[in-house]
Amino acid sequence: MPTLEAAAAALAPAVELTRTVRSPRSRVYAQWTDPELLQQWFGPANMQCTSAALDARLGGAYSIAVRAEGAPATQPDAITTGNYTRVVPGELLQFTWKPTWNPGEESLVTVSFRDAAGEGTEITIGHQNFAPDSVEAYTRGWTACLDKMESRLDAPADYARRIEIHAPIARVFAALSTPEGVSRWWSTSATGSGSTGDDLSLEFEGQDEPFFIFHVDEATPPTTVHWTSRFNPNLPEWDGTKILFDLVEQTPETCELHFRHSGLTPQLTCYNMCEAGWNRYLPSLVAYAERGQGTPYRKPASAV
Repeated sequence: MPTLEAAAAALAPAVELTRTVRSPRSRVYAQWTDPELLQQWFGPANMQCTSAALDARLGGAYSIAVRAEGAPATQPDAITTGNYTRVVPGELLQFTWKPTWNPGEESLVTVSFRDAAGEGTEITIGHQNFAPDSVEAYTRGWTACLDKMESRLDAPADYARRIEIHAPIARVFAALSTPEGVSRWWSTSATGSGSTGDDLSLEFEGQDEPFFIFHVDEATPPTTVHWTSRFNPNLPEWDGTKILFDLVEQTPETCELHFRHSGLTPQLTCYNMCEAGWNRYLPSLVAYAERGQGTPYRKPASAV
């Protein structure tokens, strides 16, 4: 005969959703354990994830914030926090769920990952022990999360790199946000301004006109430099793509660069050439920040 505790658990509200996606299990698992990846899709419909901090190990803590798209900056984020109670790498994550929009609630989420046909993955989300009137809301929310995650997995992957730099974060920010700095590791020269709302033009030796014109979407010291490519006569596929430099201070003398060229995907004709270019100039940025000597573009001697 079942105990009272077992009977209560059987009647407790719960949500369970299963979805099969066309991606290998390692890639799907990473969507839940890499904060940069999770931030690109997590949240109900019409909401975006504004920040994510994940320590996906037994006992580790997490914090995820979301807000409605277009919401005023004065509106506080909706935040959920908790701790990981079970972690089987590549197979299972279980964590407590404490949402700010329902103070006092502490429920439990279990996410499991299994190989499916081909290179697919079956993902199951179970959520239990929350308030009875939240079943519909959590069903909609987790369904939207699965929809957005699947859409993100199906999208072509942007060129992205994470690089540790042994230099103060302010020095790296200056190398990214001033014409003088950019011309020391990438272009032959740069004009305009690296400030938010301005345009930054890059010139390369041997070109008759600016090779790149970027609109500076954001330059917030010392962490954020975001550009949108506005003009490139030789690489029209760059038009509208975004160059994202995000810096995270590790110590007073070190930081980590999270770089993403949003829109530069393997489907573009120029991808291989551009990938080789970033693989050259990002190390040049590191060398300039660490030792004061980058390797910006110079016209090859054979072209003189």
